[in-house]
Amino acid sequence: MLSSIKILLLLFLVVKRKYYIENLLTINQFKMKKLFTLLLLFVSISLSAQASQIYSMHFVRVEGDLEAFETVQKTYMQKVAQNAVNKGDISF
Repeated sequence: MLSSIKILLLLFLVVKRKYYIENLLTINQFKMKKLFTLLLLFVSISLSAQASQIYSMHFVRVEGDLEAFETVQKTYMQKVAQNAVNKGDISF
């Protein structure tokens, strides 16, 4: 009679331990999923923040002396860019 009680107690402890380990694994899985999701979110936000730069482009049809137009644009834009650097708006 005593041995059957010991066997039942042993079975109960084994089953309880099995469920305890399964619960720990489940909790750890949820924690890891949450941690991985937060890490992925942080990385994606930081990468998207670095990629947000403003570019401005416009197209011009030039008829006539193309080299003179390019020379005027280069000298004018060089002065504009230098003023922006002096103000601190842009940096290289």
